[in-house]
Amino acid sequence: MESEAKTVTGIKRKRASTKTEVILNKLAPFQRPEKKSGNFDLFVSRKKHLFGAYCRRTIDTLLCKRKDGIHSVTIHGLGAAVLVACKVALWVERRIKGKVVKTITTSTVELLDEKLDREEGAACSLRLKSRHNSAIHIQLSLQEA
Repeated sequence: MESEAKTVTGIKRKRASTKTEVILNKLAPFQRPEKKSGNFDLFVSRKKHLFGAYCRRTIDTLLCKRKDGIHSVTIHGLGAAVLVACKVALWVERRIKGKVVKTITTSTVELLDEKLDREEGAACSLRLKSRHNSAIHIQLSLQEA
């Protein structure tokens, strides 16, 4: 099926209308924070039903894992999960009543998206698109008595 389009100069061009299917695949970040000895990493998402599990896991790790050589917990939040990471850190601080030392850092993470264009009667084309997203890293440790 062909349709005609009128350009600004008045010359008519024929333009073929084809169906194009676009598939967008968001890839996971490929750069993880470096693993430090004596540190437990907790990566949070924005799923509400996991909030209690994040809080329990952080408190259990801070209070009970000192025998295993773990002295601090780092909570990582990416994009929309930044707010969840902050809420978990504040909840743990309130629960342990001020015996927690916080170190907060922010960063920008580069993410890649795959874009797959499929046209009728033509080959598929794959494009990579780069975008940036904010991240937060909150390190919690207990004060030495």
